[in-house]
Amino acid sequence: MSEKVRIWWDETYECYDVGVLSDDAAVGDVEREGEIVLSGRAARRRYGSSCNGCCICCGGRIPLTPGDISRMMRAGLGAGKSVREWLSRYCRIEDLGPCLDVTLKCIDDICCLWDRERSICSLYEARPFVCRTYICAPFSRRLEELRSQIVNYGENLLEEMIVMGDFDGNKFAGIPLRNICSKELWDWLRDM
Repeated sequence: MSEKVRIWWDETYECYDVGVLSDDAAVGDVEREGEIVLSGRAARRRYGSSCNGCCICCGGRIPLTPGDISRMMRAGLGAGKSVREWLSRYCRIEDLGPCLDVTLKCIDDICCLWDRERSICSLYEARPFVCRTYICAPFSRRLEELRSQIVNYGENLLEEMIVMGDFDGNKFAGIPLRNICSKELWDWLRDM
């Protein structure tokens, strides 16, 4: 269990919830805690395994952060390609006027990383943040809002890096949650 972030099953509300235990909690702490919860006995006992092979979580829009791209490149996806080449091959980049929307490409409304023969993500160990923190079970508004604010921050940072041509996704996991979350969410996360 992380000493900075806690994700747990709330028996009263029958959903997963989240709280922050330390002022210096960072994005990587949320990712690690999510992985621990999903791989732990309680999650397996409730839902069988961390992946049921249904691809519900792999459908639709899968937004990316700088950390996601770095992690997937380190895992060998698009080895040897520049970040621009990687984005061109694996991403859908949509100009929405004041911002860019960068998501993984889909094939027939399912993520391009979905291995249809094995019914699992072909890059499961290096999958994006939004996938790593997706719990195939009910989760609280607080957990949903935290995921949303982290992903939105990551998308904005990725857009900035693309426009500036200065990509360094390795630092994303270390960004303090306090710098990402609205004051209202931060107070809510600390009041658990």
